[in-house]
Amino acid sequence: MPIMAHCANSIGSHPDYALRAAPDYWRLVLKKYPSLRVNLGHFGGIWSFTTPCPGSIPTDTSKLPELWPYQIGVMVDTYENLYVDVGDFAGVLDRWDEKQTTALIFNNLKDLIKNHPKLKTRVMYGTDWALLDREPQNERYYQSMHDHFHKLFGATDDFLGKNAARFLGLYPPQQTRRRLETFYLNKNRPSPFLTAV
Repeated sequence: MPIMAHCANSIGSHPDYALRAAPDYWRLVLKKYPSLRVNLGHFGGIWSFTTPCPGSIPTDTSKLPELWPYQIGVMVDTYENLYVDVGDFAGVLDRWDEKQTTALIFNNLKDLIKNHPKLKTRVMYGTDWALLDREPQNERYYQSMHDHFHKLFGATDDFLGKNAARFLGLYPPQQTRRRLETFYLNKNRPSPFLTAV
């Protein structure tokens, strides 16, 4: 059963409530249930990933919430079913003064992926459309995401679809996919959406 959880220092109903979404809490859960399939939405707040890697992960995450992506990168090395999405990352639209910040974020991502290459198969495209719909020029979001992440990864097949299929268990020969294929076979029906994966 895939689980998607908000993982960004944002939208807290009271001061510091958003810190409850910290990756360290998921580390405790995953330590107890290491095969749990989890997507940490927003990649720890990718939009504020502007601090260069300090060389070590801070223990007090409440002081440096912008480093949550680094902590997640370390966790991905250990937990095979830990994924992230980059939903509501409007900075990729490069409007107004965003271009310099977005370039810094992608430089940090490049370093992070270099040190934690498993991230290439764990980062998923996302929109969080309920929030993104309010953003000016949002009609360019998909193409901007494609272009920025193509520069980062060299190819976007995994980022734009295959990683999500893996997260959902739909990638061959994962168990959920096998169950669906058996279901359609037993019902004598085609399963066209599976052939796209």
